[in-house]
Amino acid sequence: MVTRCSNEECPGSAGFHDEASYGEVPTCTDCGANLRPGVTWFGEPVESESLERAVRFIQAAEGYPFYFLAAGTSGQVLPAALLVKLARAYGAHTVLVNVGEAENSADFDTILDASAGQVLPRLLGA
Repeated sequence: MVTRCSNEECPGSAGFHDEASYGEVPTCTDCGANLRPGVTWFGEPVESESLERAVRFIQAAEGYPFYFLAAGTSGQVLPAALLVKLARAYGAHTVLVNVGEAENSADFDTILDASAGQVLPRLLGA
């Protein structure tokens, strides 16, 4: 699991933590605060570096068969919600895994109306 420090003032302890540590909340080696998943939660701004990396990845995949997968989203947070349109423009087959409809559901080729926690481990063979 990719993590980052929950203390917004601390840039430390971002990285990958082995699943074997589940059950315990890992803490930051710099400040001692809890580490949190390296995701953007509802109400948080999308980090520009993450968004730029996603755009570069999609653009680099042009001409290759690839999938764009979104999971557990409202489809309302811009500009991240527009990535599906970019991926389709570059030839991706787009898949949404979500309980219920997202604001941008019409932009996806395939919709799996299910919990990401149930579907994603099966897609990854876990």
